[in-house]
Amino acid sequence: MIRWLADLPIERKLRVVIAVPAMAAFAIAIIMHVATNLLHVRADIQQRAAAIARAAGVATIEALRRNDAAGAMSALGVLRDEPMVDVAEVYLPDGQKIASYDRAAAGVRLKGIGTPLLVHRNQIQITVPAMREGAVLGSVSILIPLASLYPDWRAFTLIGVAAIAAAVLISYWLAARLQKQISGPIVNLAQTMKRVSAEEDYSLRVERNSEDEIGSLIDGFNQMLGQIRHRDARLEKYRQFLEQQVADRTENLANTNRELLVAIDQATSAKEAAERASSAKSEFLARMSHEIRTPMNGVMGMSELLQATELTPRQRHLSQTISHSAAALLQIINDILDFSKVEAGKLELECIEFGLRETVEQAIEICASRAHAKGLELACDVGLDVPAKVRSDPMRLRQILINLVGNAIKFTDAGEVIVRVKVIGNDGLLRFEVIDTGIGVSQGAQKDIFNAFSQADSFTTRKYGGTGLGLAICRELTALMGGRIGVDSVVGRGSTFWIEVPLEPIVEATPTFTRLPRLRLVGLHALIVDDNASNREILAQHLKSWGVEVIAAESSADALAVLGTPEGLRFDFALLDDQMPGMDGIALAKRIRDDPRLAVMRLIMLTTRDNHESNSDTVQLFTAILTKPLRRSQLLNCVTRATIVAPEPGLDDTAIRAMPTATARAFVPKILLVEDNPVNREVAVGMLESLGCVAHSAENGRLALEAINNDAYDAVLMDCQMPVMDGLTATAELRRRELNTGGARLPIIALTANAMEGDRERCLAAGMDDFLSKPFSQQQLAALLKRWLALHVLPESERREASRLPLIDAGVLRNIAALARPALLNSMIELYLQHSPPLITAIERAVASGQVEALQEALHSFKSSTANLGGLRLATLTKECEVLAREGGIAKAAPTVQRLRREYQDFCNALMQERSESAA
Repeated sequence: MIRWLADLPIERKLRVVIAVPAMAAFAIAIIMHVATNLLHVRADIQQRAAAIARAAGVATIEALRRNDAAGAMSALGVLRDEPMVDVAEVYLPDGQKIASYDRAAAGVRLKGIGTPLLVHRNQIQITVPAMREGAVLGSVSILIPLASLYPDWRAFTLIGVAAIAAAVLISYWLAARLQKQISGPIVNLAQTMKRVSAEEDYSLRVERNSEDEIGSLIDGFNQMLGQIRHRDARLEKYRQFLEQQVADRTENLANTNRELLVAIDQATSAKEAAERASSAKSEFLARMSHEIRTPMNGVMGMSELLQATELTPRQRHLSQTISHSAAALLQIINDILDFSKVEAGKLELECIEFGLRETVEQAIEICASRAHAKGLELACDVGLDVPAKVRSDPMRLRQILINLVGNAIKFTDAGEVIVRVKVIGNDGLLRFEVIDTGIGVSQGAQKDIFNAFSQADSFTTRKYGGTGLGLAICRELTALMGGRIGVDSVVGRGSTFWIEVPLEPIVEATPTFTRLPRLRLVGLHALIVDDNASNREILAQHLKSWGVEVIAAESSADALAVLGTPEGLRFDFALLDDQMPGMDGIALAKRIRDDPRLAVMRLIMLTTRDNHESNSDTVQLFTAILTKPLRRSQLLNCVTRATIVAPEPGLDDTAIRAMPTATARAFVPKILLVEDNPVNREVAVGMLESLGCVAHSAENGRLALEAINNDAYDAVLMDCQMPVMDGLTATAELRRRELNTGGARLPIIALTANAMEGDRERCLAAGMDDFLSKPFSQQQLAALLKRWLALHVLPESERREASRLPLIDAGVLRNIAALARPALLNSMIELYLQHSPPLITAIERAVASGQVEALQEALHSFKSSTANLGGLRLATLTKECEVLAREGGIAKAAPTVQRLRREYQDFCNALMQERSESAA
């Protein structure tokens, strides 16, 4: 209904709104009038009927009291003349009916004769008391027909309907006339709005005819049209202005586009020219590197060989000057090449797993000789919470540390250089600090010190030399590794250069037995004597982490004072620095050896010198000699060997000095040198012969292949760039022949004067095993040959002797049992029996699948764990198998692996027997 009304035109709405309320009000009035009249008629009839009933009832009751039945019937018979009474009944006060009248029966009955009074739908019952002078004589009930109440209802109904119809017509006619005063202006406004919307003619206006709200609405509509028209006029002007602007801008853009195309062409040409220049620069650098390094190799090599001969002091001084100058020039060349690679964006990082402590210690060792030559203390302090293995680029990290340590040594004339590594935060962020006691860096120079070709001042450049590229390269490498670099320094008090880089820690997946050697040191007492506080702190930290109780002394006098007390007799070993003010370490060792109370104390010398004769009286004072800077693993192995009766076969080589055995001296490596430059060939042959090697030479790759066919060599030093056949092609051909014939892999070491990115990768991809950049020193060559000739450390005679070794070394087991409690040995044996079977399985699986690297890794772990429990024969056999795997691959190591299983079973049986005896 409401929706229907909402959709009507406004004219009809107004008619309905006016007419409907009027008709409703009139209808309500009519209904109220009719209802009032009906109520009045009903009341009058009821009063009249009551009066009739009361009169007839009193007369009837009195007549019956007089026993006048005729009088009673006459009194009720009067009701025949009253049309409004259909039935009447008279009752005594006790409710007894004494008489009745029924118009339908046409008679009066006395007493209770007849049926009870029944009221029909068209009748009304009225009961009134019959009273005489206030006394109730009884009661009368009468039935009145409804027709007597509303005798003229039809007439009244017609009159009401007629009145309502007249009211509807009149109200509708009045609504139609009156609504035009409201709907007319609104309809006119709506029609005008339709025209404006259809014709978009905003000049139209609506005429106002009243001062009411509709008039105000019309005025507002006309004002809105005026504003819209004004806005359109402004928009039209603005549109014309914009069109002009667009036209101008289009013309300007067209001109700019033409200029841009010209600029793009020029930029493209410049880019291509820059790429050609960069390529030419890289090629030039590679060629110049080769051309400069080739004669420098001769200069440095010949100078080193010259210094090994007998020279006068002046001749030695001149020869050393040549070496130092060549080394400085080589460092400049390396810095320029590295900076060029960084600047060209060609420097890429690798991401591999490596031992962090070993990498840091290697960097320190490279700089050790320079530090010791200036009389500086060089030490390394790696925090115990630093992860053992991480994943990143070890070569770049080592390069950064070498640069920072080298700078610290260069600018420090006295004191020390300390390298510290510690963990900061829980997200793998490590901080490397290089602390020196040098000249320091001023606040003004610190902000520019990491820029290229920048040094603190011109005096520094003149005094210390250098290109100023080292720190710039460190900054770029640190940024590539995702870290940052900085410096804290005070002039005259030293500097601390630091880098913070994120290195992903690697968690060992399999259990190892590396803690077993440390258990041998628990409870021992050590004395440290060193005048350098940093060295004392680092040594004490290492020893305490292994359970050793430590006392440190700053001088020999302090040490003698400690040894003179009762506590002095408790020391198991002492670490003595050989160079201290006042009484040095050697003199202190003599004093200790002269004291019979301290005869059992083991003495270990800490020295920076490498010229102690093995059979001299000085060396005989010491159980072992350690060369600074110390590695943590070297210190552990040295102390462990010095404090046990016999050396353990499972321990790695340390820095303990020993004379070479007769067996080792019997082995003479035969090396083939492939080099086209006669000067370089003479230098390399001289170095090899000085190292005790037999050296043969060839001028190109083809001659090298012929020499290898005719003779057996232990290793090949192969130049990469040669006429006829270069080194890469010769290596690939040699590897192809080895694959076809199944022969053992011959170690090939690349010699190249190129130092550009990717040279090492190309050499390794061609089948070479290692890489040595020219110019190289005799020490570098010796280290490389030592690594690749290690497979000959165990000759055939020694292998035969291994079969006569005891199955188990009871002394080792006794030492373990004596460390803490008897149950410790059983725990160690149980641990070995649990974890060694997977290692044996891994060894056999690696042999079956032909995985040489996996075999070597499993053999190394198995050898260490077996040696830690005294498995002398099994450890020796495992070492032999490891050597054979490196020398000849899987095919040569497989027979020994089969023997390994049998020896392992025998060793396990012996261990179980030892465990049973211990338990008993």
